[in-house]
Amino acid sequence: MFNRHEHEQIDALKAQVDALQARLDADISTLSDGDDAASRQALADASERNATASLLLSHAGSLGELDVARQVVLEGLTATRFGRLKQGLPVGPDLPSADATATPGTAVFDRAPNQPAPRTPFWQKAMAVGGVVLGFGAALVLMGRSKLKNGNFKPSRTARSVRRDAEVVKAHLP
Repeated sequence: MFNRHEHEQIDALKAQVDALQARLDADISTLSDGDDAASRQALADASERNATASLLLSHAGSLGELDVARQVVLEGLTATRFGRLKQGLPVGPDLPSADATATPGTAVFDRAPNQPAPRTPFWQKAMAVGGVVLGFGAALVLMGRSKLKNGNFKPSRTARSVRRDAEVVKAHLP
C-alpha cells in the first residue's frame, strides 16, 4: 500500500509526534494546578489533549492521521504554555508550526486523497459535478416529455379487463 518513501515519512512524523507528546507528558506531570481557575482549566485541557493524542497515535497509520494527532498534541502544549504564563513561569521553547506537517519533502495536505490537485480551485470541481448532474437531469426530462406526448391517457387495458370480466359474469349467470 505504501512505498518506501511514504514509510519513511510516516516514521519521521511519528517520531516527531512522539517527541512532542513526551514534552506534553512532562509539562502535565510537572505543572501544578495553580491558584486560579484559568491555569487549572489549561492543565485539564492539556490532559484531555494528551489522552486524545495517545488514542489517535495508537491507531494512526497514515500521514493524515498522524498529522491530526500532531495537531492535538500542539493544542495540549499551547494549553500548558498558557498555564505556565498564568502561573508566572517561563513558557518554554517555541512550538513548531501547526500549518502543515514538517516531514522531509512533503506536506500532508498535498497528499490527502480528498484534497484537489494543486492550483485547482474547489469551485471548478463543484461546477463539474453540477454540470454532470444537470446533464443527466435534462436527459431524463426530455425522455419523460417525449413519452408523455405520445401517450394515450385513457385506461385502455383496464377497460378491456372490465369488459372481459363482464362477459365472464354474464356467461356464468343463469
